[in-house]
Amino acid sequence: MYDRELRLSQTRTAAQFRRFCAERTGSDLHDVAALDTFAVDQARCFWPLIIDWSELPTEGSHEPAWEGDSIEAARFFPNLRLNFTECVLAGRHQRRPGEAALIACKADGSSRIVTWAELHLRVAHSIQVLRGLGVVEGTRVAGVFVNDDHAIITCLAVAALGASFSSTAPEMGDEAILARFRRLQPDLLVGSCFAGVQNQAAGARIFGLGVELQPRLGLLLLDEEPAAPAVPLQLALHLLGPLPSVPPDIQWVRHPFNQPLFILFSSGTTGEPKCIVHGAGGTLTEHIKEHRLHCGLGPADRLFFHTSCAWMMWNWQLTALAGGTTLVLYDGPVTDPESLWRIVEEQQVSVFGTSPPYLRLCEEHSVAPAWRFQLAALRTILSTGSILQPGQYQWVSSNVKDVPLHSISGGTDIIGCFVLGHPELPVNAGESSCRSLGIDVRALGAESSDGVGELVCAKPFPSRPLGFLHDEDGSRFHAAYFAQNPGYWTHGDLVSRTPSGGWRLHGRSDGILNVRGIRVGPAEIYAALSEIAELDEGLAVEQTLPDGSTRIVLLVVLRGNAHLDDALTLSIKRIIGQRNSAAHVPAVIAQVSQLPLTHSGKRSERAAADALNHRPLVNLAALRNPECLKEIVSHPALRLHDGAGRTPAGPLSKGATPQECMRAIWESVLGVSPLREEDDFFHLGGNSLTAMTLAATVERSMGLRMPMGLLFELRRLGPVTDAVLSGHASAERVIVRVHAGTGRPIFSVHGISGTVLEQRAFLAALAAATERPVYAVQALGLDPDHLPQHSVAAMASSYVEALRDVQPGGPYALCGYSFGGIVALEMARTLRACGEAVEILGIIDAGFHPGHLRRGEWLRYRLGRLAVYRDAMRGLNGSGKMRYLRDEAGNLADALRMALGARPRHRDAAPDQTRLPEPLARVRAACELAYARYRPAAYAGEVTLFRAQRRDGRSCDSLPAWRRNAGALRIELMDTTHHGLVVGAAAQELAQRLAAVLAGQALSKSATTQHVIAA
Repeated sequence: MYDRELRLSQTRTAAQFRRFCAERTGSDLHDVAALDTFAVDQARCFWPLIIDWSELPTEGSHEPAWEGDSIEAARFFPNLRLNFTECVLAGRHQRRPGEAALIACKADGSSRIVTWAELHLRVAHSIQVLRGLGVVEGTRVAGVFVNDDHAIITCLAVAALGASFSSTAPEMGDEAILARFRRLQPDLLVGSCFAGVQNQAAGARIFGLGVELQPRLGLLLLDEEPAAPAVPLQLALHLLGPLPSVPPDIQWVRHPFNQPLFILFSSGTTGEPKCIVHGAGGTLTEHIKEHRLHCGLGPADRLFFHTSCAWMMWNWQLTALAGGTTLVLYDGPVTDPESLWRIVEEQQVSVFGTSPPYLRLCEEHSVAPAWRFQLAALRTILSTGSILQPGQYQWVSSNVKDVPLHSISGGTDIIGCFVLGHPELPVNAGESSCRSLGIDVRALGAESSDGVGELVCAKPFPSRPLGFLHDEDGSRFHAAYFAQNPGYWTHGDLVSRTPSGGWRLHGRSDGILNVRGIRVGPAEIYAALSEIAELDEGLAVEQTLPDGSTRIVLLVVLRGNAHLDDALTLSIKRIIGQRNSAAHVPAVIAQVSQLPLTHSGKRSERAAADALNHRPLVNLAALRNPECLKEIVSHPALRLHDGAGRTPAGPLSKGATPQECMRAIWESVLGVSPLREEDDFFHLGGNSLTAMTLAATVERSMGLRMPMGLLFELRRLGPVTDAVLSGHASAERVIVRVHAGTGRPIFSVHGISGTVLEQRAFLAALAAATERPVYAVQALGLDPDHLPQHSVAAMASSYVEALRDVQPGGPYALCGYSFGGIVALEMARTLRACGEAVEILGIIDAGFHPGHLRRGEWLRYRLGRLAVYRDAMRGLNGSGKMRYLRDEAGNLADALRMALGARPRHRDAAPDQTRLPEPLARVRAACELAYARYRPAAYAGEVTLFRAQRRDGRSCDSLPAWRRNAGALRIELMDTTHHGLVVGAAAQELAQRLAAVLAGQALSKSATTQHVIAA
């Protein structure tokens, strides 16, 4: 299935390890199956071989591999000592000092590179600071971190001293963080006031956590210039301080193999989250095995796993540094389905870790990364967090890249994987290729060789946690993992062995909920329910939908004559969300007369989940009230519908009104129900791709047109529905009002897509900054009644005519992002030719087609492209280079076709037009053709160019052309990328800068402005 040479490069390390083991033991280990059997049957021999082969800096004896006979009592490598950080930083010996160890990416498109030399220096400095604060072996350090270089470096410094490290993420609520840290009782709290957090209350928040927890060593701030606390903290406040001029000397102290390293937190199924203590040696050993043998990671790789510091995958990725692998980190949200693929392309990621919900999001929005991005470096995709459905494998192969897609599964409990992939094994849809080497995974209780059973482990393994914090007699640790099936580690998942030798997961066997890859503890939901006066009791269970995704269903029993109406439903959701997070909010709340109870009075999540998911109801005799399951099975609110398990997009019943149909479509597309008339499309998570899906679904299901411009202008379900049903807004308008205001309007022109939905954040910020009316200019052809225009001149002429209906006379304020900047330029030329004044022409990082550059400029552009080709092909094998060059040749051929007035053929030049609604596809193709044809023309007025400083090496630099053609040029440099200009904090800054130019105000000293007057 995969390119032979690429597969060979991935399997080399695994094959070398098999030969190493065979030579040491004299065993016949000719394939992966033989190695798997050896690793389990001869585990006391296998684990020392892992230590020897990895060549980590250790001291002491590898014998015995473990003490104790049972999996619960086993203690690995009692005579071995190591320093976790020394072992991790040993990866630098496989790389040059100036090469990247960490690449920290931000939501605005910026990134920060930390070289191996800088990583070593910063870790040494942090060790020195922490030692001075009193951090020693056994100290507990906790922090609230974004996923960036500060978190990695702090963790490594803490581990070097033999202290334990725990982390959470800023997106967690204060109550959720405190529920974990109160149990932990940290000695030192670490955090930032503002770093990576788009929230001016971040400083007050970290100070508030410090006051609540009162760590004995105080609070350490990582900011260079932290905010001062508003009130006295009554605890010590420390700063990391600048790097020393002379690098500190690190004296590595080697600690016992089982020195506590990470303290992670359970999900809170039965109460407060448990503090799970993981040892340094066990964590390191398991991760090195998984990274190098199962993932093939090495010094030539860049690993990007989309995670947060509150998830164990953050700890998992960190250890990949030990193999010389570069880590790509991202601390921002998924703002659109292309967000993560953009990082994969820009940072030349070779191994990408994601989740089934993200892949499903891309599929639902017809995103085809293979056609939109250069993914030449990508060789493997890892997926975890929830079950990967069989159809997603084919989607990735067809729309991303024909590379192995490995489903990996394990958890916080073992800080690693039970089942995952292997570079020497085939990938079968819906399966994990193998169990983790040396871990005796079984399906306990399965009635056949491929039947479903409880996932257990039958033999000791080194990444088994050391225990729970504050569980001196081990009773809670025993009850959690060993009491249910004596002699086995019981993980809480259902699993089956497939005929091909792989493993298939079937969901949780306990009460933990897994929604969109996020593990949710029902106890945290139940704690929030205590605030609902009408509620007697509740039960949160997970329901699997027909498309394989899952949702939380909350079954509630109300007091007295209380009834679950819309007001109470929204009140319950609101309180749960405020106390915890959006992931905790149930998709459906259903009122029932009673919950299933055991004879001891304990609620049975398993019985409720089986009834909800229409699984066989087993052992009903164990229930006090088994008859209540019939009510759950037949409850109308819990029935599964088509599509994603939500209300179908179309008539709910024969007598459904059009308003009910429209509401159902919104609920289906947005995945939120029930909706009210006043619900705002964008406040419910709507974006440009969702808008496309919504418009197409309305037309397909109801035969009515819902112009996307309506979503900008009306936003809310009720007004949009009224406009669509009235027929008054059946056609797309060129000019769409985004925001009402006073004074002369500002017009913003669409980009290459023909719509301005991707500019929503910028336009909203612009309206707030100027208090003037803001209008969006959309392309003709977004509805079937109009043909798209194929030249910039034609677009400008039509748009000027339309905007004069809104503003009959000048002066006019125009701006345009990317391709829209070129159209705005031509509109300004047209208006001035008619004698109208132009107040401002704001060009937001627009460029001209390289075919219309001067010879010297074109040559520099092409030389730059050659450098991009060189960098992209570095590390590719022969066939990978040929594939890359073939794709680039297709792109070049399409550029020539468009320059000659023909349509593109190659997929990179035209996005997935078979998946996009036809009007959107043809408008985009027309805009691409217009861009290729347009020749820069002189403009006598002043141009304000908002220019992204972080340039893409594949795009040409049009600044010389702007200097030649503008009567006067004002350049505003923005410290971001082209894509980052109109999202997040950069969009806010862009709007403020444009507003300042409009107002004639001086920009702040932090702004970089250049004035260039054309000769």
